[in-house]
Amino acid sequence: YIDGLHFTGGGWTNTPALIKWAMAEFNRTSDSSRQQALVILTDGDPCLPTECPASVCEYAEPLKRAGIRTIFIASGDFAYSSVSYALIACLLEKDYDFIPISSF
Repeated sequence: YIDGLHFTGGGWTNTPALIKWAMAEFNRTSDSSRQQALVILTDGDPCLPTECPASVCEYAEPLKRAGIRTIFIASGDFAYSSVSYALIACLLEKDYDFIPISSF
C-alpha cells in the first residue's frame, strides 16, 4: 500500500479523500475475523481545496457501520489544538484513539 502513496504537495491535508480511499480499501480487503483500524498520522486540520478546515463527521457513521475503528496520531499544532480535535472527535470510538505527539 505504501508504494502507491505519493506526496502531491499543495499545503493542505485532504483527510476526506483519505477516508474515502481507506473505506474503499477496507471494503476490498477486510477480514471480518479481525479488528479493522484506520490509523491516520497527520500534522494538519482536515481540509479541502474549497474549505479549510473541513469537518469529517459525515464519515463517522459509515466507518462505524463498516466496523472500522479510527485512530489519529497527531503531530505539531494539530496535536494540541482543541479546534483541530473538534473537527475529528466524531470519528473516535474512545478518547485514547487520539494520540498527540510533539513531532514525527
